[in-house]
Amino acid sequence: PNPFNPETTIRIAVLDYGDPVKTTITVYNMTGQEIVRLVDEEMQAGVYEVTWDGRDAQGASVSSGVYMYTMEVGDHFSESKRMTFVK
Repeated sequence: PNPFNPETTIRIAVLDYGDPVKTTITVYNMTGQEIVRLVDEEMQAGVYEVTWDGRDAQGASVSSGVYMYTMEVGDHFSESKRMTFVK
């Protein structure tokens, strides 16, 4: 859901490229600062769900506001979307 509180789920589909591919999902604030990297690994083909609980990489709760997340699957796919966190 968007806006969300206390957490949101991001779904990603990794296509079959023959080998596992480097996959990342990173959350940024609106100034482009990285807040947390939710996924940073080689992934096989499949559909995955990742939950973000509104916390930064150190475990501190972020402030209410608009955040961006970027999904990258190797050199094959990249997409960014907005999400709004409301306390």
